[in-house]
Amino acid sequence: MCSTGASAALRDEAMDVGIIQSLIVTCRLHGIDAYTYLVDVLQRISEHPASRIAELTPRLWKRHFSARPLRSALHSSTAECAALV
Repeated sequence: MCSTGASAALRDEAMDVGIIQSLIVTCRLHGIDAYTYLVDVLQRISEHPASRIAELTPRLWKRHFSARPLRSALHSSTAECAALV
């Protein structure tokens, strides 16, 4: 039997997984690559105005940022490796 602390931790982890799954499914529904979305938002969020946080939801992100998403440093090295194959 789990202790109360362990049960709470499992509940928290399940909630975290549910949030991520919800974001991925929402991206799919809007025709957005979830990886591209998450990389962009995780880089953008620290400087994005709190008053415009709704722009970072998948639906509004597609309208405002999908044409020129921020990329990770890994993106260019991955593209270079793919070009070599």
